[in-house]
Amino acid sequence: MNNSVPPVPQPGPKVPPVPSARPVPPVPAQPRVVPGEMTMPLGSRQAAQSATPVRPQVPPASQAPAALPEVQYVISHVRGFFLNSSGGRLHITADGFYFRPHAVNFNTITYRWTYDQIAGYSKGFLTYMKIHLADGRTETIQTYKKEAIINTLEKYRHAWYAARGMQAPHVKR
Repeated sequence: MNNSVPPVPQPGPKVPPVPSARPVPPVPAQPRVVPGEMTMPLGSRQAAQSATPVRPQVPPASQAPAALPEVQYVISHVRGFFLNSSGGRLHITADGFYFRPHAVNFNTITYRWTYDQIAGYSKGFLTYMKIHLADGRTETIQTYKKEAIINTLEKYRHAWYAARGMQAPHVKR
């Protein structure tokens, strides 16, 4: 019977890693988001069906309107028939406005718009309000603060155009 323990192999000298012959390509940058285009998940049927017309590029802001903080309103964003609505918040910022649904909804898409897309507003029955866009679409929302939302959007829209050295076009109210 052999009671001897096998010898433990000793580690050899450490060899530095060999650099690869090809340089590692840089990580591709995130796709550039054009202001005013809707952001939807890839592969969605709505993204394939809605061909957004190409709009001329808006000149960049010469100075950011720093005096305008973000404003939020609690709204319901109505898509299609009135039963297909999502509750959430309308965020109005210096660069544009967007709707972010809260976590209780099935809809998780955040809709974004810029101020050059606004063509007009119309107040509907009770709490309904429509924002008419320049490409012909209409966004319907429900809120008790229709007049406050319209006034805030107009204030931010005029500041957005002024920061770019342009005059805000007239919209239908």
